[in-house]
Amino acid sequence: MKSLVDSLQRHQDDVVYVLNSARSDAAPSSIASLAGVPSEELIILSEVQGCLNDSRADRPMVQQVGNAVHIVSVLPGCASYEFSGVPLSTIAQAFRGVLSRGHFVTYSLPEGHVTEYGSVAKSAIASIDPGKKLDLNLRPEELKSYIILYYDWVNGKFMCAGASCAGD
Repeated sequence: MKSLVDSLQRHQDDVVYVLNSARSDAAPSSIASLAGVPSEELIILSEVQGCLNDSRADRPMVQQVGNAVHIVSVLPGCASYEFSGVPLSTIAQAFRGVLSRGHFVTYSLPEGHVTEYGSVAKSAIASIDPGKKLDLNLRPEELKSYIILYYDWVNGKFMCAGASCAGD
């Protein structure tokens, strides 16, 4: 969490989107309080669990496409996505399509698949493998500036992506 708080203090903007936050960092209000930023301006896009370093990991691809930002994140082998509190059937919508979160982001998990169905209700999903690849289309609010902080496994800390990032 220290890396995320430090990065938030260095990179402040109207809205901060966080990609690949540790599961333990998932409470935006706590993180914002520690960093001294308003919690309504901190949005966790994805959570992960697993290792903190992997020298072979790739940085996420972040590309402006019109008014949207296309983000592709591929986790290293030692990490996995965490979807605490989200029903498996909801996550599974992102396997062969897109899952909308409000009006500001859509998620796709192109490598994801159902690994087990229920024993009683055969259509009920009992377990999933979301895969390592997350494809997001982010539509930031038009009148607010923003940055994207992402976890970088090579450096073992949060880095900033976007035009208004300074010095990362």
